[in-house]
Amino acid sequence: MEPAAQLILGVACVAVAVVTVGFLASVPRRRAFLKGRTSCEELWRQEGPPLPDVERVLAMVCEAFVLRRDDVWLLRPDDTLRAIYEAMYPPRLGLPDAREIEVLTREAAQRFSVSHTETERWVRSNPTLGEVVDVCLMAHDRVAAG
Repeated sequence: MEPAAQLILGVACVAVAVVTVGFLASVPRRRAFLKGRTSCEELWRQEGPPLPDVERVLAMVCEAFVLRRDDVWLLRPDDTLRAIYEAMYPPRLGLPDAREIEVLTREAAQRFSVSHTETERWVRSNPTLGEVVDVCLMAHDRVAAG
């Protein structure tokens, strides 16, 4: 390769690296919206369902949004699916849809027998995690009752 071509290739590689680092620096850390939160376990206890059942649903939410398992009790009953998604992928970044809500709806159907009608509502509306937990547990109880 000629020296001029090597120089052009080198400059192009440096430019790509600078743009990539700049972009990655602007992407929020996935868990940033949880920063400063303490355990919300007591809030969930006040919601009513048994905590082990709530924890199973919240663990599914953490998996769908690629959060750590330790984040389960940092999620609040009044957090909404859209707020969590937008905290992780602010619209200003123009990132493609990572499909977390779609993953969540599929897992809710498989694990808790939530109906397609209900999971489609989650995609169109903005349910709170308290509502998601209630729907999952009611659907599971309905199937278990036969």
